[in-house]
Amino acid sequence: EKLKGLKECIKGWNRVTYGRVDSKIDKLVEDIKDLDIRSELMGISEDEVGLRKNLFSEMWHLRISKETVLAQRSRLKWLQEGDNNTRYFHANIKSRGKKNFIRAIRVGEDWLEGPSAIRQAVVAHFKEQFSSAQWLRPNLDGIWFPCLLLLLNGGAMVECLIFNNSHC
Repeated sequence: EKLKGLKECIKGWNRVTYGRVDSKIDKLVEDIKDLDIRSELMGISEDEVGLRKNLFSEMWHLRISKETVLAQRSRLKWLQEGDNNTRYFHANIKSRGKKNFIRAIRVGEDWLEGPSAIRQAVVAHFKEQFSSAQWLRPNLDGIWFPCLLLLLNGGAMVECLIFNNSHC
């Protein structure tokens, strides 16, 4: 019983917030056109310029929410129809397997084919990489790079670029 009441409340909120999005967008476009025509004929006040900006903002917000809803519906449809369509999923898995399959690999001047030869070459490569002696890496002591710090300034976080290495 409570869920039914909640469902009705959510449906009502959805109708008020997102209901008839296309007609709301069309109305906003008409209002913007009217303001544009009025501005060309006799000019508009600062309040009307602000109103036009607000209308544009609301129009773009509605268009983005409409696109989001359409994307969610598309995803839901794909999940619902895709689960029942095993042929579709098998085709997806098969194409991914073909795309990820390594047919041949070049080692030196030779090409190796076949899973076992490729596997052996990969294992040998990484054994060599991890068992080789550590080489000396360059040391960056004494070289300073600018850094970005987040500092508290009166309770607000402030980003600042430090060119002096005393803070980093």
